[in-house]
Amino acid sequence: MADKQDLAPEKVRLKDNYRERIFAESQQLGKSYLETLYFIVDCYFVFIKAGLPVQQIASTPINTESNNLRGDKMV
Repeated sequence: MADKQDLAPEKVRLKDNYRERIFAESQQLGKSYLETLYFIVDCYFVFIKAGLPVQQIASTPINTESNNLRGDKMV
């Protein structure tokens, strides 16, 4: 019988834009990258359990230092 851990990959690849967004969020929270990733996953499961609709958003801009270097205004 297969163990539950066997069904999940040990390493997961993230798209660069997600990696950057998680890093920026970790900086804002003052937490490590991994703690922030766990927090995001926990929030996702809370939303699902509460029956709230989860939308898939293609690309949501975030305010980062790189955006400011391009001349974007922070809102």
